[in-house]
Amino acid sequence: MKDYYRILGLGIDAEHEEIKAAYRILAQRYHPDKGGEHREFLLIQEAYDILSNPHTKRSYDKDLLRSIRNRDSSVPVIIKPANNQTWWLIIAILFTLGSVIFAYWAYTTHNNKVSSVPSTALTAPKATLPVANTPAKQPSKKKVTNKPQTKAVSSSAPTPAINPLENLTGINYLINVGNYSTLAAAKAQQQIIKQQGFHPNIQHIEANSEGLGGYNLFIGPFQNQDNAYKVLDKLESTNIDATVERVDFN
Repeated sequence: MKDYYRILGLGIDAEHEEIKAAYRILAQRYHPDKGGEHREFLLIQEAYDILSNPHTKRSYDKDLLRSIRNRDSSVPVIIKPANNQTWWLIIAILFTLGSVIFAYWAYTTHNNKVSSVPSTALTAPKATLPVANTPAKQPSKKKVTNKPQTKAVSSSAPTPAINPLENLTGINYLINVGNYSTLAAAKAQQQIIKQQGFHPNIQHIEANSEGLGGYNLFIGPFQNQDNAYKVLDKLESTNIDATVERVDFN
């Protein structure tokens, strides 16, 4: 009995669309006009005619399944006795399996014994030093030109980042790569972007009447808009989200 499914390169559970697609591919490949064998083309056409029609396909499937069952039942099952080589192989497998089980048992037993031993690590007492009342060292004064005087910050609070946009005039373009509520978060993202070959700056944003402030991470400024968008394209190619902002410093 011809196996039309095998002729079309399909399984016995193939659907109508799969049968149709397989027929188109094989018909084009083996068509006599394209150098294919006429006999093979007719066989493909015959298989498609049977399987594409639901009525003929249903009857064919029943005959095919019956043929497969008869073929399987007609094949005698021969059970050969195990020879010496087979027995040695079985013994080797059992020995290997036993060795693995024993090694695992020994490993778990050793770990349980180690974990049950109490820790006896000794810690040396820390030496107590007398507290000396020494005057705090006054910070050295630095000369700052063309910049407003900054407010003093207590030693317990982090020093805010210097605003790099001071003293700019005219229209400039900035590439904003993020806004952060803390300086530590802004510096962490700054290091990540630096590893990609860019050099972002941090701008401290004073809190408004609603208490909203933070730190702005940006690249620039650029006096030319095209240059800003060129850098933006490079940032986006490294999966860094950014936007170009037009800022008037007048």
